[in-house]
Amino acid sequence: MTTVYFNAYREFQLALVELRVERGLTQAQLAELMDRPQSFVSKVESGDRRLDLIEYVLWTRALQVDPAPLIVTLANDLAQSRFRRRLPGRTKSAAVKPRRDAGPKTP
Repeated sequence: MTTVYFNAYREFQLALVELRVERGLTQAQLAELMDRPQSFVSKVESGDRRLDLIEYVLWTRALQVDPAPLIVTLANDLAQSRFRRRLPGRTKSAAVKPRRDAGPKTP
């Protein structure tokens, strides 16, 4: 997985696994509750597939868990730069260059 937020997403994956295990469910049982194949849960938990927001809410609802606390924790961690890595060649004070008008050129 190549992303500047790899560590944050990995923490998110681990939290999803922990929620499932705390509820005493197997991947197959969670998948059945979500009306998805077991491979869906496996791929999400292993990092082969990412969850979008809607899928995350369905995942937490299947586990009968409020989806908000994990999102709040993740947002706070990101705001505190706990997981953020700086992109190579970019500095904190780098100015954003204005875009040039892409309209038609005049002769």
